[in-house]
Amino acid sequence: MVHQFTLLFNKEDKVDVYLKDETNIQVLPEYTLPKTYTTEPDGIVGNLNCAIDDYSSYQGYHDAKKTGDIDGRFASALRSITEDVIPVPKLEQSITSSGGETTSYGDTLTYTFKATNTHEKAESWKNVILTDVLAEGLAFDSLDHGITIDGELASDNQFSYEESTRKLTIKVGEIQSKQNVIVVFKVKVSQKAVLGKNILNTGKASGDSPQEDPFVVGEIMPGNSHKVLSATSNEMGFQEMQYTEIYPLFLLLKA
Repeated sequence: MVHQFTLLFNKEDKVDVYLKDETNIQVLPEYTLPKTYTTEPDGIVGNLNCAIDDYSSYQGYHDAKKTGDIDGRFASALRSITEDVIPVPKLEQSITSSGGETTSYGDTLTYTFKATNTHEKAESWKNVILTDVLAEGLAFDSLDHGITIDGELASDNQFSYEESTRKLTIKVGEIQSKQNVIVVFKVKVSQKAVLGKNILNTGKASGDSPQEDPFVVGEIMPGNSHKVLSATSNEMGFQEMQYTEIYPLFLLLKA
């Protein structure tokens, strides 16, 4: 039997499971029957497990009692404690330059992001997407992007770039508990690198929680919507160090 709960549970909630038969005593005895002989909760007469919190005072039936060390009573309800299975996302960033500790026009910057589902008991963090709004002065080439996902070159349908907003979007996929995915891409420092402005960068990873939004009674269906879990990376980049006669020179900022 599968029971579909009609509400959401929180971490460490108590969930008690009761079993009940359909015994109907036609002629009631002279003694008082235990309160576990009841019509609750379905209106049908039968024997129901005793509540676990009351079990220490539960006397049992006349032929199913606790005598000394021998406990012949019917079992109490089965209690479970809910666990938190919501993913806890984390996103870390690092940057390298083909110019070493400095960078200037024509250099290639390689961005590496590590997206992690840090919670050891979590369900998978699903449909994860990495987004990055590139700084002015950086040029992304859709034909020479260097995008890899866990070392595999990304296909054309795994990323998109909006020139007007400078927003790069990369489909990362599913990240299981205590697992991570490494995403790498590259850009070039263009002639538009702006005097007086640092080249700074942050990324954001967003994906689905197992928690539906809104909550729907029954099995989780593929088309149901879910709460979104996001993580923003540390900020890294290059600080303008000096300005030559032609182009600015930038110094790598340490994390």
